[in-house]
Amino acid sequence: MLPKPAILHLDDDPLFLDQVRDILVPVGVQLSSFTQAQQLLEALPAMGEPAVLMLDIYLDRPGPDGKALAQQLRTRLPHTLIVMCSDLHDASTVRDCIARGADDFLFKGSDMEQIRRRIEAAVSEYQRRLDQRQKQRSVSAMPQVVGRTCRELCERIPRMINSALTAVHVYGETGTGKEVVGDLFAHFVGERLPFIRIHCGAIPAGLIESELFGHVKGAFTGAQNNKIGLFEQADGGWVFLDEVATLSAAAQVALLRVLENQELRPVGATQNKRVHVRVLSATNENLEQLVQEGKFRRDLWQRLCEAVITLPPLRERMDEFDELLQSFCQTMRGGPYEVSASAIEVLKHYDWSNGNIRELRNCLRAMTEHAYGGVIAPSAIPAFIWEQVNKPQKSEGLSITADHHQRRIVLEWGEGEELTYEKLIMRLLLALVAAEYQKQGRLTLRQLAKNLGIPRSTLSTKLQELVKMGLTSAPELRSMVNVMAETDAAENKG
Repeated sequence: MLPKPAILHLDDDPLFLDQVRDILVPVGVQLSSFTQAQQLLEALPAMGEPAVLMLDIYLDRPGPDGKALAQQLRTRLPHTLIVMCSDLHDASTVRDCIARGADDFLFKGSDMEQIRRRIEAAVSEYQRRLDQRQKQRSVSAMPQVVGRTCRELCERIPRMINSALTAVHVYGETGTGKEVVGDLFAHFVGERLPFIRIHCGAIPAGLIESELFGHVKGAFTGAQNNKIGLFEQADGGWVFLDEVATLSAAAQVALLRVLENQELRPVGATQNKRVHVRVLSATNENLEQLVQEGKFRRDLWQRLCEAVITLPPLRERMDEFDELLQSFCQTMRGGPYEVSASAIEVLKHYDWSNGNIRELRNCLRAMTEHAYGGVIAPSAIPAFIWEQVNKPQKSEGLSITADHHQRRIVLEWGEGEELTYEKLIMRLLLALVAAEYQKQGRLTLRQLAKNLGIPRSTLSTKLQELVKMGLTSAPELRSMVNVMAETDAAENKG
C-alpha cells in the first residue's frame, strides 16, 4: 500500500487547525498540525519530505513567522508545495509570499470547500512532480557502475545508509572515484532526504564557516541579512564534504561540535541550533598522517572515520582494467571506439599513478585524435607512457622482470656484485612478490603467503629481512603487499 501524502499545517489559531483537519482527513491524507514554528522544525527530520506545507503568515507564538519559515524551508524542501494562509490577501502580501518561495496563497475567509479543492490540487501537483522525478531517476539517475569495486560499493552503501552510522570517510588517490562514491550515496539516499555536496577546497578560508553553518545579520562586514548554512539546509539528510583535509582549524572545531552534539552555531549568533546531519567526507590525503603532523584534529579524524571506504589505485585494480577501458570507449564522444590488443597490452604496463582512472579516461580521449576508423592503435599512445613502459626496472645492479603473462621471472646479476646463495634466494622472493602483485594487485599478507605456499609468520620475517638488506624499501614493499608497521622498524634498523 502506498503511503498517504503528508501535509504539515502551521497556524496559531486552533479553530482553523480543526476546520482544516475536518475537511482534509476524510480525503485520505496524513495531516500533522502545529501551533509553533519550532514544533514543526523539530518534527520535520523524522517526516522526510511532505507533499504540502500550509503556513500561517503571522504567528503570535515565539519563533519565525510564516514568511520567514517559507524562505528557510524552500531550499531544504525543493519539491514540497508551500501554501501560505492569511486573513489578509492584498496584492503586496501575496507578492511577498511568492517571492519568498511559496507556491500558492490561501485566503482564510474563503469557504472551506474551496480551501479543500486548492489543497487537493497541491497534493496532485506534488504527486505529478514525484512521478516525473521517479521516471527520470529510473532512466538516468543511477550512476554508471563499472568494475568490481563499484559493484561492491553498490552492495555496501545501502547497508551504510540504513545503519546507525553518522559519518563515513572515503580515502583514495586522485582519480580513483571519490566523486562516484558521492554519486552512489546520493542515488541510494534518494530525493526524499537532502544530499548537499560541499567542495571544502573551493571555498575561501574566511568564508568556510559562514557557508557551512550560516551567519546572522551584522556578524561581519557585508553580512546584511541572516544566512542559512549548508548544514542547516541538509537537516535530516547528508552532507558530502569533499577535500575535507583543507578545512581550517576553526572550521574543524565547528564541524566537530556538529558531529558530536548535532548542534551548530551560525557565525555571530549567541545560541546553538539543533540539526540532524550525517556526513560523508572524502580526501586524497592520509588524515592519520596529517594528525601526526599536527595539521588535522585527532578527535575530528576519529569522528569522521566511523566507517571508511578505501578506493584502491588503478594499479591495484588491474582485474578491472579491461572493463573500465571498454566503458570509456563506448561512451566517449565520437565513439564507440576499439583499442587494439597490442595497444591495450602497452597501457596495462603503465602504472597510472598520476591520475588513476581519471588519467586513463583522459588519456583515451587524447588517443582518439589519432584513431582510424574508430580503432585506437599503439601509434596513438602518448610519449610519456612509452617512456615509463620502456624504462628498465633495476634495483642495486639487479634487474628483475616478473612477467606473469609468459610465466617467467628473470634475474639479471649486476657486474661486480657478489653472488651468494642467500642474496639469490632473497632476490627471488622479491621477484615472486612482484609477480603476484602484477597478477592480482595489492595482496594481504595472508593472501600472499597462501599463494606462495609459505607460512605467514615465515613470510613476514623474510619480508622484514628484504628491507634490512636494502633490497627494497618499506613503502615500495607496502605498495605491493599489505604488511604491518614492522617493515618500517626493519628499515630503520637497517
